[in-house]
Amino acid sequence: MTLSNVTRLSRQLGASIFADYLQQSGLEGQLGPVVTLFAPRDAAFLALTPREKEAFEAHLEDNLLQHVVRGRAKIHEVEPQLPNMQGGFLHVNRYSNGITTVNCVPVLRRDHEATDGLVHLLEGILSPASTASLPQLLMEDGRFREMARMMLRSEALVAQLRREPGPFTLLAPSDEAFQAMPPGQLQRISQDLNVTADLIRNHVVPRSLCAPAIIAEHRVKSLSGDKLELSCNASGVYANEHRFTGKMMLGGNGHISVLTGILMTDKARSLVDLMAQRSDRLSTFVSLLADSGLASELSEGSFTVFAPTDDAFERVFLPTDSEALKKLLQRHLVPDRKIMSESFWDDAKLDTLEGGATLRLKVYRKKVILAPHWREHLDLLIK
Repeated sequence: MTLSNVTRLSRQLGASIFADYLQQSGLEGQLGPVVTLFAPRDAAFLALTPREKEAFEAHLEDNLLQHVVRGRAKIHEVEPQLPNMQGGFLHVNRYSNGITTVNCVPVLRRDHEATDGLVHLLEGILSPASTASLPQLLMEDGRFREMARMMLRSEALVAQLRREPGPFTLLAPSDEAFQAMPPGQLQRISQDLNVTADLIRNHVVPRSLCAPAIIAEHRVKSLSGDKLELSCNASGVYANEHRFTGKMMLGGNGHISVLTGILMTDKARSLVDLMAQRSDRLSTFVSLLADSGLASELSEGSFTVFAPTDDAFERVFLPTDSEALKKLLQRHLVPDRKIMSESFWDDAKLDTLEGGATLRLKVYRKKVILAPHWREHLDLLIK
């Protein structure tokens, strides 16, 4: 079989527009004796808007050299950071599912031999990678002011993301995502440095997570220690319930992917949100709190909640009068205090949100009695 040179081979593989640009720019005969092309397929160029095409052609030579490396760079042999002829680096990631990405663009066909090098066919056009650290990229971009403000309060995390080589993936919600939070919740989170740091660390994954490589459900652990659920369906790629927008920035030690929402930690959630996660056991209580207007009150302040299970509600007759029902619910809410179960003390008297009503705790070796009824204690609900 007669081999073609890299330009002709690019055409044969479906990257004719890229080959045309190489010829138009005059680079075709100046690349060197042996090179590797990471050639975007024609569909990637045809999908450009007029403005994007104009921007690409305005810096044509630099944009083309971004896709060229010296020598024969076989995918399975290259280092994670590969110097290109533009003067920067390509970030190569090989995933266990068989997908390989370059600057988070999937490689469609790899290691095609030419007389003067190799050609890899790419799904899209490569974006240049900055040498800046992820905190620097985040803080210089105007879309992430709220997240940048929170990150700056976590000096240890900023130092780690500036110092360590990574790769890291920063899943960044835009300011609009923070503005969509319930009133008072953002203020409550911001007032607690530990909660703030934990929330930001939950958006950092100590590995490269390119969205195109996520083709099935799996879990990854964030720097907060929480596990994030990654999934893919017809509408896009998701981390927990929040979609990757497709927008991405490459840095020197990883990349930033934009999310449509915030990856909440238990510490950052409101009490109502935490209880809603236990909808298999607490749905009645959560529903009654919402109907009575107490749910919004819980989101604003600091409370310890003694939450009756659905089974408990099935064993009692609830008041039909709305005000009496509200007082019953208030009797389960202790305001201005956060009491963990290991901090319970015998014969403690706790003032409740129902004015004048108190709860009394009796502590035994294997259980806690909340006079006059026994309740199982759920740390999830009383943080």
